[in-house]
Amino acid sequence: MSQKQLIVKITDGFGNQLFQYAAGYSVAKKNNMKLYLDMSDYKENSFRKYELGKLNIVENFADEEMLCNVNNVYKERFFNYDSEIYSIHSSTILEGFWQSEKYFCICENDILEQFTFKDMAFMKNNHYLNMLMACNSVGIHVRTQDYLIYPDSKIHYVCTPQYYSNAVAEIRKIVDNPVFFVFSDNLFLAQKFLDDDLNYILVNSDNWMEDFYLMQKTKHNIIANSSFSWWAAWLNKNKDKIIIAPECWFSATSTNDYSEVVPDSWIKVRTQ
Repeated sequence: MSQKQLIVKITDGFGNQLFQYAAGYSVAKKNNMKLYLDMSDYKENSFRKYELGKLNIVENFADEEMLCNVNNVYKERFFNYDSEIYSIHSSTILEGFWQSEKYFCICENDILEQFTFKDMAFMKNNHYLNMLMACNSVGIHVRTQDYLIYPDSKIHYVCTPQYYSNAVAEIRKIVDNPVFFVFSDNLFLAQKFLDDDLNYILVNSDNWMEDFYLMQKTKHNIIANSSFSWWAAWLNKNKDKIIIAPECWFSATSTNDYSEVVPDSWIKVRTQ
């Protein structure tokens, strides 16, 4: 009998792609299925790009014939962890976001190994890396631009200045002499979300890969309600890391139950 196929629909930005791949990889490995990636969404959606190819993942692509021949589709039923996903045994297309570490904790070491960049040339002679490795560095991620634009603005929100003030205060209770490194899609705007008396270093990166890698290398993280900084924090290998996350993950108009997005070991702080 030929090996069953698990086809994961890959959509949206890099952080969501990581969640989708991690969940699919976990289910495929547990159920002895061959993992394929469905890239069809990017033929129509030019706003986002497929980025997983930059990582050391298992990269098999589903073609149109394969997609037509697989009739079983398992769609995400709700936002929190769905253990029924492991009941998949016939060839299936997996559609959803799967934003919980519970989907892939059974193969954590594989994910840590695969979610590394194939080519590290972008980090050559990076002075920020030396700086943050030499102190009690805390990466602060401020995500602004796409969260201000519809339809993202209907689901997400930009974390408030009060959130960042609360998060910094929490870090200072635990970490001696923290040094804050700020990462953002708009560094000028990001400063408006930080306290005027906060001393910080703006990380003016050349590309998103540099940001993602450097956030993993800070000792601790203050993340936004963003899958991008969620993953940077999760991939941070500091065994004593402190991760601060916003108590509210989605906007007040969202009906999603997101109580399992943030791992139990991370600290949630108020956004107001």
